[in-house]
Amino acid sequence: MDPANKVKEYSDNLDRETILTKLKENWHLGGLTLVFLLAFMLRYMPEKGMQYLQAADPYFIFRMSQHLALEGTMPQVDFMRYFPYAAPTYSLQIGDFIVPAVLYNLGFSLFFENYLEWAQFYPALLGAASTVVMYFLGKEHFNKNTGLAAAFFLAVISGALRRTSAGFFEKEPLGTFLMVTSLLFFTRAWKRESWENGIMAGLTLGIFTISWGGSQMLWLLYPILTGITLFLNIEIRSLIAAYTPTVLIGGFFAAFTNPGRFWFTDSLFLIASAALGLLWLRYLVEEFEVVQEKYLPYFVPSMGVLGFFMAVLSPIYSQWVADKILRLVSLALGKTGNSVIGKTVQENAAPGVNSLATSLGSVLAGRVPAGLEIFSMLLSPWTFMIVSIVATSTALMMMLGKKYGVFGDVIPGKKHIAYTQAVFVATIIFMVGLVLNFVFISAFAAAIVAATILATVYFLDEDSAFSISTLMLLGTAVGLSIASFRFTGGLFTSFAYLTLWPTLAAVAGSAILNYLDHFPEREITCRWYMIIPLVWIGSNLYGGTTRSRLVFLSTFAVALGAGHGLNIVISKLRALDYDWSDNIDSDNLKTASLLLVLALVLGMNFFSGFSMSQGIRGSPTPSPQLWEQSLDYMEDETPNGSVVLSWWDYGYNFQTLGNRASVADGGNLRYYTSEGDHMNYRLASYLNSTTANDTDYLEQTSADYIWLDHSMIGKFSAVSQIANKDNQDYQAMAQFSTPGALQSSLSEEDGQTVAQFRGRLGRDPVSIYAPVEFTNSSAGLSGPPTVRFADGQTAEVGCLLTEDGREDFDVERDLGFCAVEDPFYSLERGAAGTQSRLILVPEKITDSTLVKLYLQDGRGVDYAEKVPEASNGYIKMWEITE
Repeated sequence: MDPANKVKEYSDNLDRETILTKLKENWHLGGLTLVFLLAFMLRYMPEKGMQYLQAADPYFIFRMSQHLALEGTMPQVDFMRYFPYAAPTYSLQIGDFIVPAVLYNLGFSLFFENYLEWAQFYPALLGAASTVVMYFLGKEHFNKNTGLAAAFFLAVISGALRRTSAGFFEKEPLGTFLMVTSLLFFTRAWKRESWENGIMAGLTLGIFTISWGGSQMLWLLYPILTGITLFLNIEIRSLIAAYTPTVLIGGFFAAFTNPGRFWFTDSLFLIASAALGLLWLRYLVEEFEVVQEKYLPYFVPSMGVLGFFMAVLSPIYSQWVADKILRLVSLALGKTGNSVIGKTVQENAAPGVNSLATSLGSVLAGRVPAGLEIFSMLLSPWTFMIVSIVATSTALMMMLGKKYGVFGDVIPGKKHIAYTQAVFVATIIFMVGLVLNFVFISAFAAAIVAATILATVYFLDEDSAFSISTLMLLGTAVGLSIASFRFTGGLFTSFAYLTLWPTLAAVAGSAILNYLDHFPEREITCRWYMIIPLVWIGSNLYGGTTRSRLVFLSTFAVALGAGHGLNIVISKLRALDYDWSDNIDSDNLKTASLLLVLALVLGMNFFSGFSMSQGIRGSPTPSPQLWEQSLDYMEDETPNGSVVLSWWDYGYNFQTLGNRASVADGGNLRYYTSEGDHMNYRLASYLNSTTANDTDYLEQTSADYIWLDHSMIGKFSAVSQIANKDNQDYQAMAQFSTPGALQSSLSEEDGQTVAQFRGRLGRDPVSIYAPVEFTNSSAGLSGPPTVRFADGQTAEVGCLLTEDGREDFDVERDLGFCAVEDPFYSLERGAAGTQSRLILVPEKITDSTLVKLYLQDGRGVDYAEKVPEASNGYIKMWEITE
């Protein structure tokens, strides 16, 4: 039969009922299509009006990937970086260059005029594609409803949007897509005992490894999962099929394709291999009956104790082994990035409660009316994730109980709820410690509380058990309410969002179940692969509290948990008996309730994601227009081969947008230094130097131009820390702004016009009252400013810095700072109706190179001549003339 007849026969067999049946059976695919489109829309929205890309690092990845896509090769040595030493490319993670270049040449080049447009589109495409993989991951672990809900939460969760949106041509969009894909195949391999899926998990892990350092998360997660299952003595064969190809193929692929970034001696591969060896040893011991079956459960724990003592004693017999173990411990505890330079990088700092809460879904808090603000707290991804953690933990506890004969096949309904409430209380105690950064203390407290309540529940009848656990839950809610109001500012703070609101939701849920007397028996089914999402969520949340850059990674695990939690809530609502009144149709009431909950969940979380997407802007910041003048001059007017010196944050911008080599960049490399230190130490020492006309560093780097911008005022603290090689002993400038437009901040005191500025000196809020003088052509400070502290005390600033030099004053109480107008937000600009700013500079650094160049417009720097064509106040550029 020819194809045309086949199509006709198929269409003839279709009727309305068949079509409706097919649609009902596959409605999840339609829903997934909508979620994908939603995810792409939110991620591509920032492209509107985006001139370049986001952030700094994408410019380097863009330059290398574009070179590969258009020329077919990458340079072996990159002389645009760390001039005149250059930087070898073998040490780079090549996946984030290769993958977009290959996709571009496979057909996407037909749809984009140039590689920059593709670079803006590509992150949004991969970010949306991750939601599709998340659907299948949720479906694999739980069911289709969970998969669809998890995909939706990933589409809208605010913490994932910025790093997977248009213009963020970085490692994260590709890396997280591969991360979720590897987890999907690993789960399938575990459930099906499938070597084929294990091979795919390993291949995607390998590509992930050569694309992003975030792959360390999976290299830690897989051995942890293996260790747990070995310790529990469960599903050894399934894990053999999943873990063996994952580690071997992932490791060998990464090592042979990108040896400069990953090798067999890396701590992560060694621990993964050790876990693999232990897994196979346990398998072979059972297969060849080396150990009697009754002793098998004790084999791995005894080997673990032996391994622990070998690790502790490693400095005695091998310093190499000891170093690898310490490196691994640092990675697991989130203690990397603790060098002097690392501690100045904001992404290496702990994120804080506010950042954690905003990234995980409460971006609408404080932006909606009070009534809706409650729903933005209650129906956020975080709340549903807590539901998932508690439900999964309780299920695993019961599975263990069944395995060891503590429980039978069925648990009475009230007993099950009591166990769930006990686990919930312990989880919230742990979460309090997590968000307030005393994790290990809270973990110990949570374990004690959980053990106490669970033991109590076990020995009581189900009514008494439910009563006791409910009282503990209520007590937790009361305690968190008191803490929220007394110590953290109320119900709508980040602390309350992360701890109190999930608890209030649990109290409400327990009350509804009790009122409707809905306590069905719970059958215990063993699905040990549920360990994967639980450990994934827990480890990612812990990592997210240690370093800001890891919060983004945690959003993917949180989205999966949130999807599972929402499915639990919806399933429970569908199972409830709504027969409250003879006058109300229970089915209609149930349908209305479900639709209302779904509408609120979808609406609140959509607008949360939409609000975040609206705030994403391109880079350079604060406006590309401020940079254009300088970058255009750099590319068009400076001689070919010119070298630009600036703080390392901006090196990639010069290399890509200015087409000029830079002295340093965000790679923070250590190459070619005799002491093995970062080059940034010497760069910071130059900018921090108070030696007049210090040109030694300029001669070493062959720099032709110096470039500084307004952000260096705030970044001087990092310059000082790195120059002094000490994160505690450093100098920092303080910035103060008029409350509004300059004119509205002026007043008359003792016959002088005084401008008020507000800000912080250290942690103390202060106001500064500075005498100002206006003429027809200028405006400036005319005397020593007075600083007024919150307690009413005052001090005076004993000197002013200007382009003409330094002016000292005889004051009674000298603050130890000099005042200077902000070069960009100046009094003259403020006189035109805008805000003005004032800078306080510590006395110790008033003669530093950076202060002289940027704040005093190059005064006293004889070897540099300002380039007016490339300077605009916000940015200043100097040509080195000596």
